[in-house]
Amino acid sequence: MRTHLLQWFAWSVFLVASVARTASGVVYELDSQDDWYHVLSGTFLQPGDEVVLAEGVYSSASRLSIRCQGTAEAPILIRAAQGANVVVTRPDALQNVINIEGGQYLTLRGIEVTGGDSGVRIGGNTAGDFARFVTIEECHIHDVGAPAVTCNSSPTYEGMVFRRNEIDHTSGVGEGFYLGSNNAADGSTTSVFFNGLIEGNYIHDLNGPSVTEGDGIEIKDGSYGNIIRDNVIHNTNLPGITLYGTDGNPRNLVERNVIWNTGDNGIQAASEAIIRNNIIVNPSYFGIYSKNHQSAMPGSLTIVNNTIFSDSGLACIRVDKPTVDNGPIVIANNAMWGTGTGSQVDLRAPGIIFTGNVVSQDPAADFVDAALLNFAPAPGSALLGAGDPAYVVADDFDGAPRLGVPDAGAYAGSAAGQDRWQVQGGFKPLVVIPGLIGDANRDGVVDALDYIAMKRHWGLAGGASLADGDFNWDGIVDWYDLVLLASMFGTVAGQGPAPSDIANIPEPATVSLLALSGLVLIRRRRQ
Repeated sequence: MRTHLLQWFAWSVFLVASVARTASGVVYELDSQDDWYHVLSGTFLQPGDEVVLAEGVYSSASRLSIRCQGTAEAPILIRAAQGANVVVTRPDALQNVINIEGGQYLTLRGIEVTGGDSGVRIGGNTAGDFARFVTIEECHIHDVGAPAVTCNSSPTYEGMVFRRNEIDHTSGVGEGFYLGSNNAADGSTTSVFFNGLIEGNYIHDLNGPSVTEGDGIEIKDGSYGNIIRDNVIHNTNLPGITLYGTDGNPRNLVERNVIWNTGDNGIQAASEAIIRNNIIVNPSYFGIYSKNHQSAMPGSLTIVNNTIFSDSGLACIRVDKPTVDNGPIVIANNAMWGTGTGSQVDLRAPGIIFTGNVVSQDPAADFVDAALLNFAPAPGSALLGAGDPAYVVADDFDGAPRLGVPDAGAYAGSAAGQDRWQVQGGFKPLVVIPGLIGDANRDGVVDALDYIAMKRHWGLAGGASLADGDFNWDGIVDWYDLVLLASMFGTVAGQGPAPSDIANIPEPATVSLLALSGLVLIRRRRQ
């Protein structure tokens, strides 16, 4: 044990010293009376720089175009000061509030964006650089004149992360996230959004009188390898989540989202997607609907362990017939209830594997309290053990392990005694998957980027999160987290200890050995 502890300490010192040399930058602490526009605009910011905005309203009639580029080892961070209400806006709707053009390895955090046309429009720059690895997190984007966030003007968008943002009251076409673009007239894909993460956002009220479309999250044709999870979406004009197809590229994953009161379908996915552990309540049309859409047609779909509760009178799941065979479709272990007098499924495509699904005949007996959006299986529920064991997924809507038990629906009945998040308006807690210790940015790898997140929040107490570097979930970013990061450095998700193993990790017995690294850790250059 002593040898392992010393190894952790050695890794800590090495990690801090090596990263500090490559990720050093300038910290700009600004308020609305400073020349913030000059700092944020263009390419002024350099790799490793950080901008901390004090409380206030930041408004300019000039077009705000952020074109700075960080690196993987030294990203650029623009954030609100801790606890500060920072509002970025415009005096008119002639431009977008924020344009990110060719920005790379760039993060916006904790900023309120309102007014203008689109809230944040992300694209390329005149030099031909495409936006890559841009993160928008913990922002509130609302009352804008168009969609909240758009990525639809460059040929490609790689590695975007949109996490823990509240988005509401858009206008125009009105999407929360408009990602990728429609095909050109010749059928070619003009803008591809790939390997993105849209996680833990709260998207609501995209159905006002000035909204002409209004999907919660729309990922266009040809976009692929994206993860859409743990989002809360309600009161949208069109589907909560809309997917087209991936044109043969890796499938998109839609999991653990809750969607209710849409003006259209709950989830609409043409092809090449995995849709699991979602809860869909009272869509105006179908719960989950697959149809031909641009170049995509139903096929290569896995729809498992979803709960669909619908008073629309339409089918909970509908799949149209594709023009040509587009791959297998599996619909398994879903729980459904609806007011329609006909079947709760409408399957028109040939060869669908349909197994282990349960249509509830008595919601009061099958769910704990459907009226209060609690769709966990009640004791004695018809959902318990009714699924097909061949299609049991690893976890459920709350991230609770299913342990191989084939319960139908989004919840594992075997974990009924576990604390459950009450479905409601607001943010759903992010699911912490075993093996993510040290992975602050949740990209599946524990590396220098995770150390940088810890460095920037060193000493933060009272509400620190995994994204801040609080790897033992005690609300503080401190030496204990540094030891965890050092012990996991270089690993990938799924290879590290489970959260229950945290208690077995020894406390640092020799803080003085880490003091040298602490001097490097908290040093900052200011300008």
